[in-house]
Parts: sequence; C-alpha cells; structure tokens
Amino acid sequence: MLLLLWSLVGPRRAPQNPGGARWYGRYFRRPPDPRIRANYQVIGGISDLLLLFALIAMVQVAPTAALVLAGLGAIAGGLAVARRAGYERHVGDVSPRPSDEEMDAALAGHLIEIQRRALTALGLAGDDIVPAGTFWDPVGVLQGMNWLSRRDNSPLIVYSPVVTTRSAIGLDGIWRFTAYEVTVLCPTRCHLAVFHCRQDVLTGKRSDEHTHEFFYRDLVSVQTAAVPGPDLVTDPVDHRPWGWLPLSKPGRRELQFAVPSSDRTVVAVGVTGPTSGAEIRASGIDAATEAVRTLLRATT
Repeated sequence: MLLLLWSLVGPRRAPQNPGGARWYGRYFRRPPDPRIRANYQVIGGISDLLLLFALIAMVQVAPTAALVLAGLGAIAGGLAVARRAGYERHVGDVSPRPSDEEMDAALAGHLIEIQRRALTALGLAGDDIVPAGTFWDPVGVLQGMNWLSRRDNSPLIVYSPVVTTRSAIGLDGIWRFTAYEVTVLCPTRCHLAVFHCRQDVLTGKRSDEHTHEFFYRDLVSVQTAAVPGPDLVTDPVDHRPWGWLPLSKPGRRELQFAVPSSDRTVVAVGVTGPTSGAEIRASGIDAATEAVRTLLRATT
C-alpha cells in the first residue's frame, strides 16, 4: 500500500536534455541492481501484512498487540519507501542514456574539431596537405558512412582509447571509453607535421596538446613496436542484455620515427590485437604507418 501511494505522489524527474558531461556520463554508469527492487517490494509486502494484522488486533480489542504490530509495520514501510527512493534516484541518474550512435557522433565531432585545431596549431592550411594514399577515415566509420569510398588529402587521424578511464560496452558490442589519445598526421610536400592531444568525451575538453615536425630528408627510419597495454582500472559497464563477458585487455602498437639527432620518437599509438568479449574500433595505426612509408618512398 505504501509503495502504491509512493508511486502516485513520488517526485518525477524531468528527462535531461541531451548533451553535456552529465548526459554522456550516463552511458558509463551502472544501472541499479534489480535485486534492490525485489528487496523493497518484499519489505513493503511485509509492512502491509503487519498493518493488516494490527487492524485485526484492534478489531479483536487487543490494543497492545495492535500498537506493536502497527509500529513494526510503520518501520518496515518506512524502510521500503527509503530503499525505493534510493533505487529510483539511481534509475533517474542512468536513464534515459545516450545511444551507441549518439556516443559515436560525439566522438566523431571531437575528431573533426581536433583535425581543425591541428591545422591551426601547425600553421597549415588544407591546401598544404598532400594525399597520403590511404582510405582510412575514422570520422566516416563513426558516422556509419562507407569510408572505403573516400580518398582525399585530409590529415591522417589515429585515435586510441585511454583504457585506464571508465568504459562501457554498447548494445552493438563496441567497447567505448571516456577519453582517447588522438594523433593527427599532416603530410606536406616537404615534411610531416604531427599534432597530439588527449580528448575527454564527457566534457569535450582537450589536454596534453603538443606538436612535432619531421622533414622527410631527416627521417632515418619508420618503425612500429608492439607493447603491452596498461591494466584496466575498472570493469566496463555492459549494456548488452546477456550481461558481462570476460574481457582481455588490448595491446598497443607504437609508430616510431628515428632521426639522426635523437632517439626514436613515438609519433602515434594505436590499439592492436583482438579483445575477447567486446570489440574496440580500429585505431588507424596500420593505415597511418602504411601511408607514412608510402610518402617516404615517394620523396626519396
């Protein structure tokens, strides 16, 4: 009875407008344990029974028993209402949540902005970029476009999840993270300009921005190195109906440049290797490596 009254007079949360850190953050929050709902429903049922027995005792002229039963019923009812309130607050904090497509669209928008920022930071215009001979277009992949049909002189983008941040697996089986390392490679006729940053998907803020410029004539070698990825800090939230599956952490592949005046410089980092239980989107490290090698062969 108390739970029924609560459902009639309890507060209602207005749906949150899409956009912003709180909205995207819902994607990475765990839903409440359904056992909590079953728990408060059982306690509410016990409360109703105690109050019914109190009424029967009152009719049978047993005021002391009625008072005790009514008190116990009120305590149980208060506990049930409090637990339901906590449960519904949790539900309101995680739903509605962004769809998988909304999360991809948000990341695609960030990559487009980073691409523009890279050209500005490196002092380049779109006409300065030369075709790199690759079909890779991560923005098109995230937007669900046929990226194989695109081949132009856009900068190369390599993005890799920061696996030590919060993550979630969508209904489509894609493993998404709250932050990414993004590298933009801008090949020109005489040099390769590189912009790197870290993108927070929730807040939209960028950090750790830095640039490098490598003249083709100074590059001694281009190398790749497979390195183990860092351990996962937390288990991802799994939105799939069949629940959580065991996951293996992804590996990392580094694109390295060697020049005469310094040791090897890590230019870009990507995710490599299959991950059991979920899929991480291709980072573009292989396409970028192939494109850079093609450019170097063409300029020598």
